[in-house]
Amino acid sequence: MKRLWQIYLIYWLCHPGIVSTQTIDEILNRKPQKVSATIAGKITSMAFKRLGKAQKLMANERYSEALKLLNNIEKALAKNPYGLAQVYQTKGYLYAQTDRLPEAVNSFKKSLALRVLPLDPTLNTMFSLSQVLIAQEKYLEAIPLIQDFIFNKKNVRPAVYFFYGQVLTQLSQIADATIWTEKAVAASDTPAESWLRLLVSLYYEQKAYSKAASTLEQLVLIRSQKRLYWKQLSSVYLAMDQPKKALAVMESAYKHGVLTEEKEQIQLIKLSLSYDIPYKAGVYLQTGLTQGSIAKNSKNFELLADCWIRARENTRAMSALSKGAPLAENGRSFVRLGQLLQEEQNWQKSAKALKQGIKKGNLKKPGVAYISLGIALYETGANQAAIDTFKKAQKFTKFKNQAQQWLNYIARQNEYSSNF
Repeated sequence: MKRLWQIYLIYWLCHPGIVSTQTIDEILNRKPQKVSATIAGKITSMAFKRLGKAQKLMANERYSEALKLLNNIEKALAKNPYGLAQVYQTKGYLYAQTDRLPEAVNSFKKSLALRVLPLDPTLNTMFSLSQVLIAQEKYLEAIPLIQDFIFNKKNVRPAVYFFYGQVLTQLSQIADATIWTEKAVAASDTPAESWLRLLVSLYYEQKAYSKAASTLEQLVLIRSQKRLYWKQLSSVYLAMDQPKKALAVMESAYKHGVLTEEKEQIQLIKLSLSYDIPYKAGVYLQTGLTQGSIAKNSKNFELLADCWIRARENTRAMSALSKGAPLAENGRSFVRLGQLLQEEQNWQKSAKALKQGIKKGNLKKPGVAYISLGIALYETGANQAAIDTFKKAQKFTKFKNQAQQWLNYIARQNEYSSNF
């Protein structure tokens, strides 16, 4: 039986079937048929033993010997319909296990056509036949067998419901596939991971995000180390416009140690910043940089500085900028460092950083850098250097007035000083 499932899955993945939607609807809406039960017939003890031997040979994968023996038993039981039905059934399993699918179908059909097997063996043969037919992409012929099996079988295994859900998914019957996959999950105390995974994709296809989120919560409980489920759960909450829950999921994933990739950690950091939790974002980023999971480049050091600035941790921000500025292709980080140093009234270091930023260049707003440098130079007493810098700032239209104001201020201060 396990081999039949393997055959079905291989064919399902490699040979997707195409069936008319109208025809599928007709099949899905049919009423399941009751299967008549018969009393078990009899075969000789010798035939019974030989059948057992054939099954043992099959279990040991000695298929040629098993088939030869079954052919001999078939001849011996030519006038015993019940015995023949058992032989055909066994040959069907043998052919299925050896990938001889057309012969498997033929044998199962011959067994069922005799109508002499008791109910359970008949239903099992029907279900096995449906699996082989699906492996051959004969969906319309297989689905009624599955329906009748479920209708007549007592205590149907949840795996059968899931199997039917898979078939319906393959046929793009999403609503019906959802019903049967839900039934499989509900009927199982511990539903398989693959069942829940299929259910998530079915819910997502229908934009049933709330149900997808509930199912993903089950998945992260049973597979807490699988980062995909955490990311999917976070994405579903974002699709539901619940970013706070998305952030909580990412934080839980981080605590479980599954966010190992830089991209994932940066996503958590930016999500934290978007919800004005800059200190925690800074801790996440600093940890990643220290542990090596996040690259030590100018972009990430600048992001770290953003975190610390927003958290009012200027000392840490300046440390981040000091590390990132030499790595950058432009002078932006040096300029930001110089501005932070001005806030600390450390004018000498501010002027040095600003000069480095201007020298490195490629600034989006160079006028800002010149104004800041002029202020720093003035505060250090380098008035002439400050005047020269403000004159350079005047070349940038948006900063011309501000630079002139500083030049006027310095001129007044110089005039005041000369009078005394």
